[in-house]
Amino acid sequence: MTYEIPHQEVTPDFTDCLKSAVQHICDLTASLPTGVFGFFNASVASPFLEHFSFRLVNQLFFVFIEDYEQQLRTPTRIEQTLLAADLANGIPCVLTMRKTVDGWVPVLEGWGLVDAKNRQPISPPSLTSTEQIEISDWELQGFAVQVVKAYLEKSVKGVLSTNSNPDVTPSIFAVSEEHTPFFVQVSAARHPHVPEVDLSDMQKLKHRLSEHAEKGYVALVSVLGANSDLLFRGEPYRVKFDGLQEIF
Repeated sequence: MTYEIPHQEVTPDFTDCLKSAVQHICDLTASLPTGVFGFFNASVASPFLEHFSFRLVNQLFFVFIEDYEQQLRTPTRIEQTLLAADLANGIPCVLTMRKTVDGWVPVLEGWGLVDAKNRQPISPPSLTSTEQIEISDWELQGFAVQVVKAYLEKSVKGVLSTNSNPDVTPSIFAVSEEHTPFFVQVSAARHPHVPEVDLSDMQKLKHRLSEHAEKGYVALVSVLGANSDLLFRGEPYRVKFDGLQEIF
């Protein structure tokens, strides 16, 4: 079952806060070895469930930003972050920020994160291990969307938004070099399974989005582990992707 996500208002103040929160995590992880850390989602464009998320070793962290002064208007509630973490087998967190004359800064020291369920401080490195964890369908979709986004960025004017939820359509909104708005629905599968789409559903989606996108495409992405038949977090993957198929 798929559904479309409703419009979300993203204020300039929230965008500034989100950028500062993401930069805070970047500063903490800048010296880590390649492959240990990576953002799962750190876009300042809607749609949002969590406000941003990242992988550290074999764990995913889904972060909800809150304002210490409770004045910041956010596009989602904490329940959406809890949902995203549950679907992706990740850890839901809260990062409390305070607005100062120098910009937004974390209230707590260190990582500044607390567990979204019990409000206890957490340190992400202490929650990681060497255990191999197979990626969730959410992570698979997120990886496939990033593959297609990287492909698009070589030939379009701009990618407006991306969405990693496999149950939400569409996956990507973008604008071509000719200034034509379009969407892409990404379908991902674990090799040897083949990605599938219902063309009838895609035609209906194109019709529903006709006011926002002049064209629609499907992207089929098959993913195979480079070192294993399974897809584990933090390990390299091989990809089969043959470009976009237009929806008529």
